[in-house]
Amino acid sequence: MILLPLTATLCAGLLVGAAPPTWEMSEYRDQPGLSAVTEGETLTVNWTGAPGQELRARFTVVGGIPTVRELAVRAGGGAWAVLGRDLVPEFRVTTGVRRTGHDLPHERRWDVFWDARR
Repeated sequence: MILLPLTATLCAGLLVGAAPPTWEMSEYRDQPGLSAVTEGETLTVNWTGAPGQELRARFTVVGGIPTVRELAVRAGGGAWAVLGRDLVPEFRVTTGVRRTGHDLPHERRWDVFWDARR
């Protein structure tokens, strides 16, 4: 999927602070079926989906939090149908310690996944 690497690259160029967000797009070049433009504090990415379908994602920062302002789709140049607005990413991380005293050979030590919690 083209959108994920593009989004990661463009969001890496986002400068978050007290000032409104800015987008670093000096290295960006449109590709067939994919374009990105800045409109004030918003980055808009359009790309071609299934035949006859166009998709759009708008990104911004609200209160220091990266936000998907809008996800939308349209068919045949018709009206945009909004799929979601003001979406905020949620991240979860689970950590633990990998034990090796489980009698498995060294090359299979990662087969055990429930072995340690803190």
